Amino acid sequence: MTLTKADISNKIIEEFELDKKIAENFVDNLFEAIKEGIKENGIVKISNFGKFEAKHKSARIGRNPKTGKEYEISARTVVSFKPAQVLKDKIASAKS
Repeated sequence: MTLTKADISNKIIEEFELDKKIAENFVDNLFEAIKEGIKENGIVKISNFGKFEAKHKSARIGRNPKTGKEYEISARTVVSFKPAQVLKDKIASAKS
């Protein structure tokens, strides 16, 4: 399942009976705050949900599995997510 910003906005509209524009602005501002936090601090922690962290990956040699040809994968920064234990527990209890 893919969860879009529109899906989140619609859930907020249903739950809190808000105007569509207000809900959309809320979702946009939330994601913008997360992006800015990662840019400025390299990490954003959301209580009982998890943390987003910017990590630097060094350049390395990769290989095309089809042809076997080697090529260089350039250095880059990626964002990783680590769920909080509360979130892990909720997911585990929902599966059982």
